[in-house]
Amino acid sequence: MAKGVKFGEGSARRIIAATRAYERGNRDQPPVKFRQVSDDGTPIKIGKTVAPWIKGETQEVSLVFEDSCDEEGYGSGGESLLAHNQSFDVNGGRIVKLALAENGCWYLVQAESCVGEGDGSSGCHCPGIGGEDLTQLPDYDPGETQVLGHENGCLKWITTTSCEEGSS
Repeated sequence: MAKGVKFGEGSARRIIAATRAYERGNRDQPPVKFRQVSDDGTPIKIGKTVAPWIKGETQEVSLVFEDSCDEEGYGSGGESLLAHNQSFDVNGGRIVKLALAENGCWYLVQAESCVGEGDGSSGCHCPGIGGEDLTQLPDYDPGETQVLGHENGCLKWITTTSCEEGSS
């Protein structure tokens, strides 16, 4: 079945003018190509990694469906898709956001970032913002009490000093 295209009268006049100019002009120009747009209608998908996903690799990602969530809040549809990771390393078992690019391929754009291995159920906390693992910033020490600060315009971890009880 052929797909229709919608445009207004002004666009139609420009197309007609361009066609007439082309028909009078140089035929050595390459032909105009039209890009096929996905009928998917969902340019963003949510998935879950099944194994560690290293930057630069392509991986099959299990999709998460909002309309069929299990008791953990994750979809269980069993569908997956092939996606490319050009962004950052991601541990296995993490929720990821995938976006459809103009080339028709799916790419990682955001990921749940947690300290430690596993799915986060064993006391793991997620210090990530926008897919960035804050534990990778300078001076991070998991054995110290720290705050996130900045120096010369760059984020860094600053170790706190405990005050003795009763001191001011």
